[in-house]
Amino acid sequence: MDHQWVKNGDRVSLEYVNGVKEFLNIAQHTLNSNWLTLCPCANCLNSRLQNIGIIAAHLINIGIDKSYTRWVHHGEVEVDEEDAGPDDFVNDEFSGLREGLEDAIGHHLFNIGPTNDLFENQQPVIGNARYEKLHEALSNPLYEGCKNSSTLTFVVKLMNLKVMNKWSDNSFEMLLKLIHEVLPDSNNCPESYYDVRMLLCEAGLGYELIDVCQYDCAIFYGDNKDAIACPVCQSSRYVRNKIAHKKLRLFPLAPRLKLLYASRHKAKDMQWHKEVRKEEAGVLRHPADGKACKHFDKLYPDFSDDPRSVRLGLASDGFNPFSNMTTSHCMWPVILMSYNMPPWSIMHKSNYLLTLLIPGPKSPGKDFDVFLRPLVDELKVLWCDGVEAFDEYSKSQFSLRAAVIWTISDFPAYAYLSGWSTMGKLACPVCLEYTRSIRIRGKQSYVGHRCFLSKKHRWRKSLEFDGKEEKRERPRQFTNDYILQQLEDIPVCTTGKVPNNGDRKRKRDTTKARLDLEDLKIRKEQRLKERNGKYEKPHADFTLTKDECVEFFKFIKSVRLPDGYASNVSRYVTS
Repeated sequence: MDHQWVKNGDRVSLEYVNGVKEFLNIAQHTLNSNWLTLCPCANCLNSRLQNIGIIAAHLINIGIDKSYTRWVHHGEVEVDEEDAGPDDFVNDEFSGLREGLEDAIGHHLFNIGPTNDLFENQQPVIGNARYEKLHEALSNPLYEGCKNSSTLTFVVKLMNLKVMNKWSDNSFEMLLKLIHEVLPDSNNCPESYYDVRMLLCEAGLGYELIDVCQYDCAIFYGDNKDAIACPVCQSSRYVRNKIAHKKLRLFPLAPRLKLLYASRHKAKDMQWHKEVRKEEAGVLRHPADGKACKHFDKLYPDFSDDPRSVRLGLASDGFNPFSNMTTSHCMWPVILMSYNMPPWSIMHKSNYLLTLLIPGPKSPGKDFDVFLRPLVDELKVLWCDGVEAFDEYSKSQFSLRAAVIWTISDFPAYAYLSGWSTMGKLACPVCLEYTRSIRIRGKQSYVGHRCFLSKKHRWRKSLEFDGKEEKRERPRQFTNDYILQQLEDIPVCTTGKVPNNGDRKRKRDTTKARLDLEDLKIRKEQRLKERNGKYEKPHADFTLTKDECVEFFKFIKSVRLPDGYASNVSRYVTS
């Protein structure tokens, strides 16, 4: 339903007042337990909860957001009557799902798991044919005479139950076979879990599994896809029996972006930043009103000229998937958000695009870029060449392009994403080597922030910050070319967390430590030895030769301990 009265600037007119009454009657049905609902006024913009009385006052005194013509946040669902013929199968309970599936299925409650194995022996359906299969599954009833569920809605509901209740694949397949036998003959219920995955795979709900080195040195991807040892540390790819140490989950980005334009409503919202957004000087309602987006548009006019080009923000942070059960496990999701949409839709969880799930148990740390490689490769394609997509709103084919314009993270995660260390005396990513800091009581304190104030600001003369007046100018702004030049001067650093990786882990057995032995007059056999003008470190007493290591591992492999007294250490020894 289109409410044109919201565009009426006369807030005391009869049309506007009657429209407000109509809205309040509908909004009363969306009140939460505290009798609050979202306020759509020009100030709140559906981001603040208010009671009905305050909302009424806001709509009269301030006015409603003129772009809010479809009240999706207050229980209204737009349905085009012309889309459903009298002979079509229509499920009222899943009318919203029909709308989304007719425009490309968009159920975000579950994922169907890895899909690497689904298309090994056959080519996936491409083009509009993939959606024809979904339309057929949505339009056909589960069995002849069924009026409340189609094949697709049944599969979606059943898969949701499987994920929410953690059913195993075997139990799920047994349930499918039982349902298929119980239902009338010639029913459309899938007979196996494989058939369910094949159906939902057409909607782009799968992901790929990529093996990871146990020390995070590299991922077995691209040229290293078939390698059996890490190309950096040469450690084995598998624990045993082709079971990888870790697995990176990759959710392809391009199919999910295509789904946004396969829905006529989503496709319309994806052009909101250009077609609907109202530009007002000095008013910031949307990221597109900011200087960063405007500067980006000036730099790349060929990208910004098409309103369908996707502007993305990348966010990542670590979390513990086991809640309070353990505090040592950490996983890192990498999520993208589209800034083409209206402000009330950008940060809605249904519009998040999960692209990577970096495995634990430890944080990736400085090796974060190793895991980002598949996503970066896909972003390069989307930026340079684009991918062919169909715009359901304009009924046309177009080249879909995308770009990440910024990242969202806390300060420690900023170091992982940017590569600039956020610890120590040069932690500021803006000031770089001109960071102003002092050391106090074993901590690093950053005290130069007043230099960004105007020269006449009274805080510059205050002695309450560090006991001194601030007379310095703000640091110079570094150009992109200067930063790239700095990157070229960085020495090559070995990736990974290999125990003997000197580039990444501090050595305890250093030259200074050996000199300390001489100063303390202890362990004469471990002191530095001079040979041909060079100093050598003798091996420690506990250092094992290769043969001794083999014998030690054989002993560990053969150890048998009583149940409950120790873990099975032999399983950590491979052949």
